[in-house]
Amino acid sequence: MSYNPIPPSSGGTLVGTRDQIRTNFTLIQSNFDINHEDYGVGANAGKHKFMQMPQQSSAPTTAAGDIALYSKLVSSIPRLFLRQESSGTEIQMSGINPSAATNGYTFLPGGLLLQWGIKTPLSSTGTVTFATSNINFPNNCFNVSCTLISSPGGTSSSNTIAPITATVTGNGFNYSYTGSSSYVAFYWQAIGN
Repeated sequence: MSYNPIPPSSGGTLVGTRDQIRTNFTLIQSNFDINHEDYGVGANAGKHKFMQMPQQSSAPTTAAGDIALYSKLVSSIPRLFLRQESSGTEIQMSGINPSAATNGYTFLPGGLLLQWGIKTPLSSTGTVTFATSNINFPNNCFNVSCTLISSPGGTSSSNTIAPITATVTGNGFNYSYTGSSSYVAFYWQAIGN
């Protein structure tokens, strides 16, 4: 059973094309049933249940003024995109399922990835590797921020922690800490794409 996209000729009889028309309707209905509510009566008749999109290799071209929603692989990860044809702007909508944990991450609109974590024990120098408890940035890490965590009754004078210049990459960063033993760990937060 295969779909025939050529309509019956205007001079032909319905009897001669009835089987092909029936086959076409059966195939259309079986495809429609995959992700639509039935055409029957009711508030949801004919509406999408969900959307299935095959991965695209590049942004689709649509008519001027149209907006396209599509999926494609970026660094082997399926991502959802929105593209406005008039400007050609491609906005990444999602990436990987977020991890809401002490060491976690989430994707933001526009293709940004926000990650956070806690580093312990604290030493005068060290390394935070994103993939240890999170994920690597596929492209770039734009910014890293660090915040010291004090032990109960700790003092805050002359204590600093910072990423070391030129060590911030998509895989992690090195840090430098100066201060007292009042601080036992630090929170870090990084943003990139």
